[in-house]
Amino acid sequence: MMEYCHPLDRVCGLKYCLTNKYLDYQFKPSPENFIVEEEVDRNSLQLRSGRARYLVLLVDKKGVDTLYVARELAEKLNISVGSIKFLGFKDRDSHSIQFFFIGDIAGIDLRMGEVVAESSRYRVKAIGCTDSKPTQELLIGNKFKVLIDDAGSLNEVRQLLSELVSRGLPAYYGYQRFGTIRYNTHLLGKYLVKGDLSSFVNELAFSIYPRESLEGISSRVRREFSLKSRLVYEAKLMRLIKKRDLSKVTKLLERRVKRLFIEAYLAFLYNNALNKYISVHGWVDDGEICVTGASCTSGAEYYEDIAAAESLNIHELAKNLGSLGVRGWLRKVRMKLLEPKAYVENGKLVVEFRLTKGMYASVVLRELFKHNYIP
Repeated sequence: MMEYCHPLDRVCGLKYCLTNKYLDYQFKPSPENFIVEEEVDRNSLQLRSGRARYLVLLVDKKGVDTLYVARELAEKLNISVGSIKFLGFKDRDSHSIQFFFIGDIAGIDLRMGEVVAESSRYRVKAIGCTDSKPTQELLIGNKFKVLIDDAGSLNEVRQLLSELVSRGLPAYYGYQRFGTIRYNTHLLGKYLVKGDLSSFVNELAFSIYPRESLEGISSRVRREFSLKSRLVYEAKLMRLIKKRDLSKVTKLLERRVKRLFIEAYLAFLYNNALNKYISVHGWVDDGEICVTGASCTSGAEYYEDIAAAESLNIHELAKNLGSLGVRGWLRKVRMKLLEPKAYVENGKLVVEFRLTKGMYASVVLRELFKHNYIP
């Protein structure tokens, strides 16, 4: 075991790496080299061509995030973006295939197989209807395909994959849970949990991160944001600031975005709790730790140090989370790599693997590339 193998580790609470081996090759995910395919339980989904409670869409996107496509689709269909459900956020820096679900489809007339929306960056196709509610129970996991411009490392990759399969990886929440350009989603969640709206506003709108675009930094320095830019929430927030009305700040956020921030903070706490678990028990086993919430507070001993560092009382935290509707859940401490393959195709080294739901490919890439991984 080794500690802190990537510059973002201390920010996100990741500490341990399985081995000191890594590929001497810089890898930055992009739609050309990182492909993600969502896997659902088709038996539970029970797709059919006739009318049902939900319309099911297959989304094939490149270089844009999930919410971007949902907003574009909502505008095209003249529905609220909140009526579009999905099973997980997929990275902008990927070629990803995932499912969307639209309820209350009485006013939407689409033929199965019809392309609903299309641009240079995404394609949305109707594939059927279902009465199955789009919950996490439908999601099995994700299949990943990574293309590397270093075919000569085939044997090295196979050896690393073999070690990952036999020993497993710490089931950390990956970098994208916290943001890789503005790595602060957990901080925003922390301020929401604590009810500290002033700090939330400052962090969301005015904090500056070195990987952000010059345009974004300039907007934050000048405190001027356009609704037509990617900084939509910042623009809406400035309107409230000018009106001196911060009481409506959290109402600006879509429910799932607010939840995303809060769960990012819980992920940060969990990552640190997992570090404590490993320091106590050695290399991880098949145990579980609570991702803390109102109904899941066991394992408090793993959270004590980080809670104190965050000026938190673990029981008060659970109470606050309960008021926000966050119940907590158990999470495995070990991630298992499923069906890994490594081969050379068209001059590229191809790595394929599957992960169960809730597990992060970035944790696998961190292990393969260490500091050479550029999320």
